[in-house]
Amino acid sequence: MLTQQNTPKVYRHEIKYFISKQDAFLLSRTLSCCMQSDIHMGDRGGYWIRSLYFDNQDNRDYWGKVNGLPDRRKIRIRIYQTDTKTAKLEIKNKSSSYILKETVEISRDDSERLLRGESSRLLCYRDQVANRVYIYLHMERLRPVLLIDYEREAFLYPFENIRITIDKDVRASISPHSLYDKDISMLPVFNDERYILEIKYHTYLPFFIKKILSGLDLELTSASKYCLARQAVSI
Repeated sequence: MLTQQNTPKVYRHEIKYFISKQDAFLLSRTLSCCMQSDIHMGDRGGYWIRSLYFDNQDNRDYWGKVNGLPDRRKIRIRIYQTDTKTAKLEIKNKSSSYILKETVEISRDDSERLLRGESSRLLCYRDQVANRVYIYLHMERLRPVLLIDYEREAFLYPFENIRITIDKDVRASISPHSLYDKDISMLPVFNDERYILEIKYHTYLPFFIKKILSGLDLELTSASKYCLARQAVSI
């Protein structure tokens, strides 16, 4: 029996903006002086992420976001390198402006089974997230639909559990079964140099962060990378 540690559920605020390449560069330099850099950034100053999203035949999760439903949920698998031996299986819950991300680490073999529609191995994990994903996959007939790649810079501040990320070069593929293919062909989500800025925190932002953001030309958005990517590849 595979075991995982279940952690308390804590919702956080999430605010998203479109940000220009130039402003993203300035913001990154500023944040690096007053916040902690994510340990995964390393010497490269960022790290690569690939997410595989599930949806049902009616594209319920996509249309739920497009139609602005206040309470939504997405199921995804996330990896950080194609030769990894493990993957993160996640439920991203959204309630108004609050988010809750629940994660369980599964083996690469088990993630590949999910791509083939074989989910019974999730019952071998003594973990609530794995068990709920198993139920969602069966009850809602979810199947893999889309891959999204991007490069991320991430900065942390322990007060209010603040996390600020800048996502660059967002691109997508409608070949979700190629999750571990490093040479897969992908389409850019934006035809300009827009990046995505995300700010997550528990209850409120400190004044110094608000002041930093106020000096930038930011475009508030509620768009998700999943919906933007689906629109970019026209599915």
